[in-house]
This record gives sequence, C-alpha cells and structure tokens, in this order.
Amino acid sequence: MDYIEGFKITDTAKLALHRVDREALMARVCQAYNHQFFVDGFFNADPHAGNLMVSIQDGICRPVLLDFGMTVQVTTARRKGYCRLVFQASSLDVLGAGHALKAVGYTNSQSASHPERDVEFFQFLMRDTGTRASQREDADEYFKKRKEQKLVDKAEGVDPNRYMKEVPPEMFFLFRMLGLIRGLCTTLEVKLPYLEIMADYAQKGLVLGYDRKLRATRLLSLPARPPLPLEVKLQRLLLSLCGSRKLLGVQVVLVRRGQMILNLAGGVRGATDPRPVDESTLFPILDLGNVLTALLLQVYMREGVARRGYETSLATLLPPALARVVPEAVRLKHLFSHSTGLPVGLPSSLLPSTLLNHEACLNLLAASFASASPLHPPGTKASQSLLDFGHLAAALLQETCNIPPPSLPQAFYDKVLRPLDLTGEVFLGGFKQGVNGNARSLAVVHNGFAAQLRPLMAMVGGGGGGAGGAINEGAEEGREEGKEGDKEDTSRPSSASMMERVLRHPTMVNEPTTQAGVCPSLNALATARGLVFVMEALNGGTKLLSRRQQGLLRLVLARESCPLYGERQWGLGMQIGGDGVLGHEAFGGSACLLFPLAQCSLAITTNNLSLDKAGTREVVRVVCREVGLPMPSFMSEAAEV
Repeated sequence: MDYIEGFKITDTAKLALHRVDREALMARVCQAYNHQFFVDGFFNADPHAGNLMVSIQDGICRPVLLDFGMTVQVTTARRKGYCRLVFQASSLDVLGAGHALKAVGYTNSQSASHPERDVEFFQFLMRDTGTRASQREDADEYFKKRKEQKLVDKAEGVDPNRYMKEVPPEMFFLFRMLGLIRGLCTTLEVKLPYLEIMADYAQKGLVLGYDRKLRATRLLSLPARPPLPLEVKLQRLLLSLCGSRKLLGVQVVLVRRGQMILNLAGGVRGATDPRPVDESTLFPILDLGNVLTALLLQVYMREGVARRGYETSLATLLPPALARVVPEAVRLKHLFSHSTGLPVGLPSSLLPSTLLNHEACLNLLAASFASASPLHPPGTKASQSLLDFGHLAAALLQETCNIPPPSLPQAFYDKVLRPLDLTGEVFLGGFKQGVNGNARSLAVVHNGFAAQLRPLMAMVGGGGGGAGGAINEGAEEGREEGKEGDKEDTSRPSSASMMERVLRHPTMVNEPTTQAGVCPSLNALATARGLVFVMEALNGGTKLLSRRQQGLLRLVLARESCPLYGERQWGLGMQIGGDGVLGHEAFGGSACLLFPLAQCSLAITTNNLSLDKAGTREVVRVVCREVGLPMPSFMSEAAEV
C-alpha cells in the first residue's frame, strides 16, 4: 500500500491554483478505466469523486485511482463482446453492434423487431460529455425521439413499450462506471469525445486478442526478387497510406497485354483484425458486384438471350409481376446504364434478411414501380440504384435462362470464371468459408464513412449519429441507425438517401449469410488479381463477349449528376471516362479499370470505406503517371466531404 498526497478531483479551486488542464485530466481518467474494462477485463466499478484524487509532483498532474474494493472481472468472451459493441457503435455499424449485444447476453422486448434501437441506446450512453445544459439537451432530444417511435409503434399496432429481458450482470457495473465518469465531466464542465476514447481501447482489446504470431509484422508483403522501379514507388505510397490509416488493407494489380506487371498487397484484414493481407485475400467489393452481374448478363446475351439485343424491351424479359409495372419504353440498355427512370425500389432501411430474400425484393420492386411515377423518361439521364440492379438482373436471368437465384454464383463461375481460369479468385455470392476450398484469408470491411457522414447528415437534416447525437429509447436502449426516424423517400435519389445507403449497408457484406446468399449488388468477393483479369477479358483475347459487344462497351448511354461524386457517364454496366477509360469505383474505394487503347487493366481492393476514396485515387494517380496511362476522369476529383 502506498501513500500518495493529493486533493479531490472535484476541488475546482485547487485545480485552478495548479493550472490543471481539466480536459486532459479527465481524458486520462477515461483512458485508465477504459483500459481496465476493454483491455484487462478487470475494472473498478465505483469511480465516484471520493475514489479519485489529483496528485501534483514536480509540476506534473496525475489522476490517482483509490479504493478497488468494488471490482468486477469480465470473461474474455464477454470482454471481446463489449469491445465489439463499442467499436461498432463508433463506426455506425448497426449490424455489428447488434451481434455484439447478443454475444454479451443482452436483449430487450424490441431487440428482434428494432435492433437498431438497442444500438441507439448505447450510443446515447456513450455520447460526448459536456456541461449540464448540453447533457440535458441531449437527453431531451433522445426522449423526444423515443416518444415519436412509440407513436409509430402504436400506429402500427405493436407494443410500444421497451423493457430489458436479459442483461448480463457486469453490464449494470458498466452503466455505473459510464454514469459516474460522465457526472465528473459534467461537474468539471469538460467536453470529451467519450465514444471515440472508448473505441480506441475497444479496438486495442480486440487486436491484442490475436496471437502475436498471427499479427502482421510489416505493412507490405515484399517480393523475393529485387523490386522494379514502379513497385518501389507503389510500396512507399502504400506504406504511407496504410500508416496514416487512409487504407487498412489493400491489393493493387496491373496487367498489360495479358502479363501481370504489378502485384502488391499490404495492410491488415480489418480494423480489429491485425492479420496481414496477402495476394490471395478475398475482399468484399460492394457494388463492383454490379459490374460482374452486368458481364454475366452480356455473356448470356451473346448466347441468344434478348433477341433484339440491347434494344429489347425490359418488360419482356422479366417475370409477370414486374413486367406489368415496367413501361414498354424501358429497354435492356437502360437497365445496364442505370437510366430506366424507374423509382428506387429497395430503400436503404431494409434489413439484411430482406435484401437476401430475392422474392421479397421482387415484390418490393413491383410495388414501388406500380405506386410511383417514373422519375424521368428512360435513357434521358442515369440514376444509379445500388441495390435494384442486382435483383432485377437476377430476375431477368431466372425468367429467360431458367437460372434460379441461388444458382447465380455457379452460373457466374461456369460462364466467366472457369473460361478465364480464375477459380477461387472471384465469387458473385455463394461463398462459404471452409467450404470453397480451405479456409480463406478474408478482409473485413470497416465503415470509415462514419466520421465523414456526421457533418453531411447534419447538413441534410438526417440526424445525429455518433458520439454526440441523440438516439432513441427511453431508459433502456436504442441506437442510431444513421437516421431512422425519417422515412426514406424512394422516389428520388437525394443526397440524404444516398448517404443513408452508404451508412447502413456496407458492413452487411462482412456477414457469412450475406456472402453465401443472393444479393449481387453487394455480396461479391474478389481478389484484385481476379478482378483485373476479368477486366482484361473485356478487351479482346477471350470469347466471353463478341467483338461488337466489346466495341459497344465504350458507348456512353446516359449521364448522371451524382450528389456525392459529381458528373458520371454510364455505358453497359460500367462508367466511361472522357478519356475512353472503362470501369467502376465502388462506394468505399475498391475499383476496377480498363484502358482499352493501352491494353492495360488495373484493379484495387480495399476494406476501409471512404467517401472521398482518397487512398484509392492516390494509388491510381501514381500508377497512371508512372505507366503513362490517362487518369480516369471519373476518378480525377475527390468528393468534397
């Protein structure tokens, strides 16, 4: 036992006398308790003012933690569950946070029907600290939202009351710890990014959970031979981007005239998975899956589907329920170029279970097309819907080729991958870890959108979100789905609806059920090596597409004014740059590009989603400059966030 001289942490006069930085002091206190809970799993559950002192020695201020008479030990499994809860909540990952709550043994009466409200509640508990007035304002906003949700529940004829059904015993001590530290911050009028501090230690707790031998010891996997000049420059760039966290894990592959001249991999598999990325790591590629689905459609067109080619009326190729509500003027080419003019049919508020239910999605598409007028005449302008294209394409293949949606991954393998000898490099759904060969190195998407979305959501009136936003739920729980209270207007692709899609859906691609299911717009997995050779196949040398089809790929069919990324030109399933470059840059950063005149293809996969895609674009810029390729015009300007 040691004797330490000091004074109470709430003694504001002495804090002022010694010129103590209150914010730095409370940040140290928060860090100490977060390390105890998330890293050690053994914490002081009674951090009230009487158990905290301030010691001044040699002009240095240190917090002193007293009286460990009330301590709680958390099992390793539970500790990791709480780590995931906090980290996913800070990343606006509703799905991940919901899974974490189940893992720690927490449920309430609405967990099954409204899992997002659980997360709202915990985000409310972990919001920024501040003055008494600011805390009261946060609480008022939270309870106001909860009342609004109760009204909606009553209108829908469901029980509006929320109450805890299962609560792990240590959670009450966690609530106490959070409340007492928040109270101290309020007393000292200190504003801290509470959730951000907690997330740092939660991430540390998860990373240290991996065996040291499995963790990446370097940011890049280097070839055994001496590197080429281009490789040296890219290695330096990737080290910088991964070191600054613009990228987490990344693969870069460049092919010229069928020969691979660049193949680099680096970083880690996820924000909480410190294992290294290698050349064979599979990455979720989000809406790059639409490019693959469009290619599969065109392969079947070469075999005779759609007798009138791209001018075929889309309604004649769809099942009756959809054919009745799709205007005859909408052509197949309009589907490829996202210029059908049809309203968005699959809103971002859909749960993953619905998105993976193909029949349910077709019913929603039919209902939306029937109830809302077209946004514009087909072909006049593009308006990309991330989710609609994949299910419409799957419905078309089922109707015209008798390919059931669950067989879509096999069809893609038979028609595209096997002819290109790309077995195990690309999956259009249907991936099952440990079934498709041995257990694969698999990257985990991190929702890096979170920090960028908060100011954008405020601008469009989308609601709060993160550390300081109010949530929903009364005194039990809730969560911040990004903007749940508002009903999405699916009749127009507004900035708010686009950001909501970006916020809610990316992390569902980490789910095994998603990767194995049917959702071509979101659940594709690929290595950059696989993607680059798929793109290479579009420029001759294979029999996937006819020469006429390859030529038509360069034809601009529609233009889009995108709220996030400016003007874009669309062709048959891909964007087209003014410089003749074909390809697509997915939400978050992964990209596949074809430079027809130079006979080059470039693919980049990444798992740290970013609105401005700065990391990806820096890589493309360096490669293009060094190899003498034009910088794709649709990637030349980063989104302003």
